[in-house]
Amino acid sequence: LFRCDALLIGAILALQIRSPRGLAPIQRWTLAVFPVCLAIGLAASIVDKRLYTLPHTLWPLLWACVLVWLLQGRETQRLARFFNLSVLRKLGKFSYAMYVFQSPLIPIVGVVCSVPILSSLTGNEIVGNLVYMSLMFGLTYGAALLSWHLLEKHCLKLKDWFPTHQPAAERSMHSVPQPAVRSLTELA
Repeated sequence: LFRCDALLIGAILALQIRSPRGLAPIQRWTLAVFPVCLAIGLAASIVDKRLYTLPHTLWPLLWACVLVWLLQGRETQRLARFFNLSVLRKLGKFSYAMYVFQSPLIPIVGVVCSVPILSSLTGNEIVGNLVYMSLMFGLTYGAALLSWHLLEKHCLKLKDWFPTHQPAAERSMHSVPQPAVRSLTELA
């Protein structure tokens, strides 16, 4: 058990989905794995025990189960409809930028505003935490939005200048090896 479990689990899912049987063999196990991961993961979080980094394995496993259900299910199922909400799709568009900006924002904002400061202002630790999370979410989302409009969408326009693949017709023309020396009939 180590901290790269999420990458390993994602890689296993990626390999499995490309296999001839797809995710079908894994799907039946998700019904058993999900509740176990949820129960132990929540218990470890509530008790605040690390359990030899077991939660670092359980949470990615739990979300891998959800991912399998989403990939194997129909778009009309409740879970699929939830994850296709426009709000979540919009967050997905900016999620990497949010990931990048949240780390530098924490110490910058921490000088002026932190959980202890907000808890003392509100008189309640839970409310202080909720206000802090809301504030940090808003700032992180705002930074990601600015990044998208000022930089990312303009950089994405440049991708047309750097094609990564050729159309099939061009590929088939270039895939036949050309002789290094021309024949006498071609020269005539």
